[in-house]
Amino acid sequence: MEITALLTGNRRGVNTSSPKALLINIEGFNRKHCWVDITKQLAKLQPAGHQRPIKVRITAKVKEYLKRGVEPQQTIIVEDIQRI
Repeated sequence: MEITALLTGNRRGVNTSSPKALLINIEGFNRKHCWVDITKQLAKLQPAGHQRPIKVRITAKVKEYLKRGVEPQQTIIVEDIQRI
């Protein structure tokens, strides 16, 4: 699946074994924002926390992780990322 989104400098869990980066304004996916694992490739592109978000194109897998009501919650696993 290919999606486009804005990659922000926001991070969470940086002192854990699985730090995350925040994607917002996601096109081609049914969510407005998503936290994704920080890979080496993503870390090179991620702006500093105070800088403007950058637009990226992501090739990803979709994974369902929780079902609430009718719609399952989904997240994405980034396979490739490019700055647009």
